Amino acid sequence: MEFTCVLPDQEGTIIRFYRNSFLGSVSIKANGQVVYKLSALNPSAHFSIALTRV
Repeated sequence: MEFTCVLPDQEGTIIRFYRNSFLGSVSIKANGQVVYKLSALNPSAHFSIALTRV
């Protein structure tokens, strides 16, 4: 899945979101520079575990 949007700021920042649905890797870029990257080898890319206190 991939989508791109343009922020309504003075620079016209272009945000690109990409997620590989087969492997689970995620990357977010702002004007071509990587802002966030999650490797497919990282377990949190596939599982979400929330700790709660009882």
